[in-house]
Amino acid sequence: LLRLTDDDITALHLDGFKTDEQTVYCATLSPMDASTSDNPESSSRSYSVFQHSLLMQATTSGIRLIGIHHLNGSGCLAEWRSPSGRGISCLSSHGALIVVASGPELYVLRVVGPANQPSFEQAAHRTMSNEVACIDLTPFDHKRAAYAASQTSTIDEPVDYTVPQLVAVGLWLGYGLALLRLPNLELVHEEPLPETTASTGTALLPRSVLLAQLEDMAYLFAAMGDGTLYFYTVCPSA
Repeated sequence: LLRLTDDDITALHLDGFKTDEQTVYCATLSPMDASTSDNPESSSRSYSVFQHSLLMQATTSGIRLIGIHHLNGSGCLAEWRSPSGRGISCLSSHGALIVVASGPELYVLRVVGPANQPSFEQAAHRTMSNEVACIDLTPFDHKRAAYAASQTSTIDEPVDYTVPQLVAVGLWLGYGLALLRLPNLELVHEEPLPETTASTGTALLPRSVLLAQLEDMAYLFAAMGDGTLYFYTVCPSA
């Protein structure tokens, strides 16, 4: 851990930060307003803003929420481990919404409660066809993307598109890519990938996925272990 102050970098000790395991993901967040978590189908969420932020640290064994105020750690306030007993493979988050994979098991979590007593709330679970290699839930404006793709849009209901509506996952061993709806992990689309590259015959493994909106058009980018980049247009519907 390092602290950057102006042009100086110094070592930082943060109480509650786990240093004896590999860290696979870090992010700062504030808990979701608990009053919105009673309606899991609601697309629009309100996020509470607290003076005391939280640091989320995901290690191979689980996810920890560490209270921080002016970078003075107040210890681990909450911890989540996969019900399957397996380690954390990968995850992605946006605000207080987290999608985490443990082998083929995919979980949607929300961080709720007051900042000094946060907790994890499981919103959905799904078993994928193979182990999950990478995840992304970057939000984008579905109405603009639908119009850019077809010059028409069948999406009429008001939706807060600053909140992720879809999550993209990459799967190991030729099982390709999948788009799932949030928060219930309903499967929207699967896109197969070849098991091996045509030129070398090596296994084609997705290492990173990204949902991005460029000039209104929505795209799914998928980077492979051999450096190959696949990209697809995403055409949302209601």
